[in-house]
Amino acid sequence: MEYNSISVKRANKIAEKVLEKNFSNKKEMESWLIENDYPMSDWAIAEATLKYGKEILPFEEKEFYRIGEPVFDYAEENYRGSWNFAEDRREDGISVVTEDWLHSIKSTFFGIDNDSLKAKGIYKIKGFVIGFGGDDEPVIIATAFAEKMKIYSKKSLEKLVK
Repeated sequence: MEYNSISVKRANKIAEKVLEKNFSNKKEMESWLIENDYPMSDWAIAEATLKYGKEILPFEEKEFYRIGEPVFDYAEENYRGSWNFAEDRREDGISVVTEDWLHSIKSTFFGIDNDSLKAKGIYKIKGFVIGFGGDDEPVIIATAFAEKMKIYSKKSLEKLVK
């Protein structure tokens, strides 16, 4: 099966149009998306652009690492957004790990230790940042399938995300 996500090129074109339109609010932008028949897969890009503006642009594909396998939606042929437990809602994309997050108090609350990393697994995933999650971690749109890594310690994960 081929991964069917939005491309970085398309994401940047959508972002460019959203910035060009200079929407005053989310409702105005959503009306424009509906009027122009944009698929729902494009909405997260438009919303991220409206919320963060040039702070996250241009979108660039990079490799990221994640604790635990992201949930794949076979009907949609892409990954579901991560669950934000603090706000009890789904994120617009997949949350990934950064060095700062690994050294934060938040990682302690999630019990990130060698045993939990072995149990959950570490996954490498390509994508581009569209915002930040409830724990200030980057949230990405995946551009490829996640690949399970043979990483079983926090120290090894820290080396990857540097």
